[in-house]
Amino acid sequence: FLDADLTAAEARATPPEWYVTSHHRSMFASEQNGGSDLTVRSAWQPILEKHKTDVDYSGHDHHFEMTTPILGDAVSTSGGIRYVVSGGAGALLDSPTPIPNPWTIAYYAGLSFAIVDVADTTMKIAGYRTDGTEIHSITLAK
Repeated sequence: FLDADLTAAEARATPPEWYVTSHHRSMFASEQNGGSDLTVRSAWQPILEKHKTDVDYSGHDHHFEMTTPILGDAVSTSGGIRYVVSGGAGALLDSPTPIPNPWTIAYYAGLSFAIVDVADTTMKIAGYRTDGTEIHSITLAK
């Protein structure tokens, strides 16, 4: 279904400017007692990369995390997908110390939420603590 849906979006007379996906289990997560779901990653990441997905959102892990652009299993300096975990509510929170890796640019294991502002050529993604303090934000441009 994922490949078919993204292919259909690309075939529209006016294709979307942004390609954003969302699902439950995180493909890139640094939590010590669970973390990245390699089964989901192996099945879906090639499809997301094929369709040049911009951002992939997930929950499942109970923390906020944002990555650098990633292609395959490596940080990318050209292209790549940003992965955002926004699961900082609803259950016991994850470990405050993430597994070290080269792709995490923000990790917070407290109550949190994300706000995404999308315009024609920009997308701002920001994570916040419940007191309104910003954890981290990025602005992507096309």
